[in-house]
Amino acid sequence: SDKKELAVERSVKDLGLSDAVEYVAFEFWGNALVPPFKGTLKLTLPPASCAVLSVRAVADHPQLISTSRHIMQGIVDVLEETWAPDTRVLSGTSKVVGGDAYELRVLTHSTKGAWKAAGAEVSKEDQAAGVTAAVAEDAGLVRVTLKSPKSRDVRWKVRFAPDSTP
Repeated sequence: SDKKELAVERSVKDLGLSDAVEYVAFEFWGNALVPPFKGTLKLTLPPASCAVLSVRAVADHPQLISTSRHIMQGIVDVLEETWAPDTRVLSGTSKVVGGDAYELRVLTHSTKGAWKAAGAEVSKEDQAAGVTAAVAEDAGLVRVTLKSPKSRDVRWKVRFAPDSTP
């Protein structure tokens, strides 16, 4: 076939972003992180495919970059997200569909280096309702899988180790 992969190269300014900031992205269909970039976004797409990116400016702390629930990667399901520097806890509330595993993709790459997750948990009320949280490390990410028997707004926390950054 004459179908070839497509190399995409776009100035971040064309995307309405600052060329003075480092960004990182998560590609929904490929379920993978796009390495940090500054000035220009470069992607290679296989034939007959597309990319849906969630882009974040690299911060000095962990941050949520994507979820598995919807192609909008958090816009429709994440009600809130908060970073507490004193306790090194990223917390939030997500609309979780009953019986459907829901994954939070938390960026551990930061301007201070890589953070290491120390664990994840859900609120006491969510635990009582049978909600579970499981953590898996990935390159540049921590993936937290929430499972709930019934659809509900789940309050979650991801804790990071005190010595996990320089």
